[in-house]
Amino acid sequence: MSSLIINWRFGGWFLQIDRPGNWGLGHSFRLSRVPGRPRPGESWAAFYQGRGYFLALLLLVAALIGWGVA
Repeated sequence: MSSLIINWRFGGWFLQIDRPGNWGLGHSFRLSRVPGRPRPGESWAAFYQGRGYFLALLLLVAALIGWGVA
């Protein structure tokens, strides 16, 4: 199920996080350097799949920071 895999690229780095159900099968996360990236005109951060997971995680972190500050 590709919708459960998160693929993020930040500059020249690529992070892939598989769904937790596959973690015991040797698939959890992979961080690797992408040669030749970012290319001219390419954005520094790109989210190939899992954009909804990223937004949910961002909202959770913001809520925790807001709760900790208040």
